[in-house]
Amino acid sequence: MYSENRVRDAHTIIDLAMYNYEELKDLVNHPSYKLRKKIDLFLNWLFPKIWIPRYSMVTFTRMPYHKVVEERQWQDKVLSRLQYSFASIAAVLAIVAAYGARKHGVL
Repeated sequence: MYSENRVRDAHTIIDLAMYNYEELKDLVNHPSYKLRKKIDLFLNWLFPKIWIPRYSMVTFTRMPYHKVVEERQWQDKVLSRLQYSFASIAAVLAIVAAYGARKHGVL
């Protein structure tokens, strides 16, 4: 039955609508929100079949709403891991640079 198959999406669209309200009310002026939007658009440009921004998934695809949320959670996880990877690399490079500067008498 259609209503039984779509109940999960019906609940999810409520969550998406509430998030959209919070997003428009509070988040659109935050630098981190603007950066995420730019990253989403850039990754979508690089990988259009793999990385689709949430708004585009909801508006321009036939993807079920619960799949949109699952996809966004995967994207969040990927970006979080990339962020930690870049931070770790930057820390290692800073330590190596400081060690090299100290070894050569710069510090």
